Amino acid sequence: FAIPAVVITLVLVCALAYAIARPLARLTRAMGSPEAVDRQGPRASLLKTWYFEADKLREALIATLAQHRHEVGRLNTQTMTDPMTGLMNRRALELRFQELEAAGLPFAVIALDLDHFKRVNDVFGHPVGDKVLILLAKTLSDSVRRQDKPFRVGGEEFIVVVPAPTRDAALQTAERIRTDVAAQTMPDGVGHMTVSVGVGLWP
Repeated sequence: FAIPAVVITLVLVCALAYAIARPLARLTRAMGSPEAVDRQGPRASLLKTWYFEADKLREALIATLAQHRHEVGRLNTQTMTDPMTGLMNRRALELRFQELEAAGLPFAVIALDLDHFKRVNDVFGHPVGDKVLILLAKTLSDSVRRQDKPFRVGGEEFIVVVPAPTRDAALQTAERIRTDVAAQTMPDGVGHMTVSVGVGLWP
């Protein structure tokens, strides 16, 4: 019993079609939805292909994943950051509170208000006032540890969240911030300024 050549040809064509379609199907599943894309992550580079076109599609998938993650990260940073000072904003502060409370970690909240800031805007103008706030934000960042997070929550109102402190440690941090700000020479002839500081502990 001889198998007709046309049957052999059809079998070979079907096998080849399956071999071509299988990696394409895997790539399709990997890109099927935003959730699927997110689940793949770096694993997309492990999807095995054996011919040029599928390999190019795999490379395009990896590039798309990288662009997707970069864009998500950029948008997330924008929504959590004060655009003028570069500090985190009130939305990021709420998330920080939730993280620390969920972990059951004690923390201190150091609230700061720049004294007589309205006078700076009235006398020197708002552009100079903006420079003062930017320098104040930098001074705050330089005055605290890596794990202590400064936030801008209002015009001249700032908060620093200090994880797991004792009362004395929180007061020392607050005093260091106060003295560092007072020692800082503000730009454009504004001179030295001070902050009023309050400290609260959780729980």
